[in-house]
Amino acid sequence: MTSIVSKEDESVTAEGQVLKAWRKHRRLTQKALDQKAGLHFGAVGAYERGERRPTEEALARLCVALRAPSLRFCVEIAILRAEQLDSLAREVTGKDHAAATSAAELEWWGAIAEGLNQLKRQNLLNESGQMVPPQK
Repeated sequence: MTSIVSKEDESVTAEGQVLKAWRKHRRLTQKALDQKAGLHFGAVGAYERGERRPTEEALARLCVALRAPSLRFCVEIAILRAEQLDSLAREVTGKDHAAATSAAELEWWGAIAEGLNQLKRQNLLNESGQMVPPQK
């Protein structure tokens, strides 16, 4: 699997880096993605800058709006997090540590999957995985 994510400033969250890469890949503005995912104005920009962390439901909505496979999206985030943690571990201990997926990380992935399932149960996703416009 080739990642579309490039290395950025380490102060930006992994979620923000992956989100920005996918948004640019799909040639969307932050405002357009806010609207397409049904998020508040400015949410995407705040996520990308690392000012806020998206909830599981927001990440699920973003995956759908970006037509990004949720597993790939989460794997790219996990890889960046692991690299950031490994770098921090080397800095703190002065030794090289292999990054391992923690129980918390696995729990986080499960929450993402549950967010997608909630959207499906609430009929906010159609059969092809696209967001359904709100009913008026």
